[in-house]
Amino acid sequence: MSCYGTLGIGIQHPFSPNPAETYFYVDYLVGAKISLYNILSLYVSTERTDEIYKHKAMLALNFRLVEIDAGVAFESANLQTSFKGPGLGAFVTASVGF
Repeated sequence: MSCYGTLGIGIQHPFSPNPAETYFYVDYLVGAKISLYNILSLYVSTERTDEIYKHKAMLALNFRLVEIDAGVAFESANLQTSFKGPGLGAFVTASVGF
């Protein structure tokens, strides 16, 4: 199992003539990966990027030449509603190569 994360600071409207429009906010990402010999991997993460909350779960199958990832994500501008599913999305990706 491995954990990863990021932390950043954003500035909304930094060059606005009205200082009341300028404000700071924090971006973060916290995630974990559980892997079985790098063949079967499970990723889970939660993040806040550009004032949007995102929660993801992804399953990856890696057959050395082909990797297939599938997952679900929830996202919303409000932390409480981000868990309820208004921004529900699903994705599947495939990668070929070494």
